[in-house]
Amino acid sequence: MNAEELSQDRVMDGWLLKLQSELPKIDSAIKNLLAILMAQQPVEGEHYIVPSKAMECGKHILRHLQTYPLLSIDEYCVKFPQSETQSANDRLDEICHYKALYCLREHCTKAGTKVSKTFGRSYFIHTKQWESFKSALLDHLPPKLLLEELQLFLKLFENSIFTNGNMSQLSTIYMYDSISW
Repeated sequence: MNAEELSQDRVMDGWLLKLQSELPKIDSAIKNLLAILMAQQPVEGEHYIVPSKAMECGKHILRHLQTYPLLSIDEYCVKFPQSETQSANDRLDEICHYKALYCLREHCTKAGTKVSKTFGRSYFIHTKQWESFKSALLDHLPPKLLLEELQLFLKLFENSIFTNGNMSQLSTIYMYDSISW
């Protein structure tokens, strides 16, 4: 093994370690959001999800996440090309991170491990497939849910993933791991 291959393996191992150690996991973040929603009292003029419907939304997301395929690495590179402002090193890091995520996801699928118990918010951030995932969720609406309920739940969950450091009650769902549940 030459020095370049060894360096690439170390980078990949670093990404894998970060992915596996990220807390909270997606399933815990869903539980945290559910806890917040169940603790809220309906306020006149504001949207509200009945707790039983919120639970159905959470289950729907977790079930769909397990079967929703990621783009292959080649498909990812074509769909998300290097931007004008992105350096070559940053692009290689991005592809390496996606490759680590993709390989770990494939390993989970083959081993029968739940994706939601393996990954945290970086899964949605670094796959860049949140919008297509969300669209697929809405296209496969379970009969127990209304479109508006799922849309609201997804909006709240999305706000917790892509907070950009904006601290709010919703951003806290990705701050705490609910292992003790």
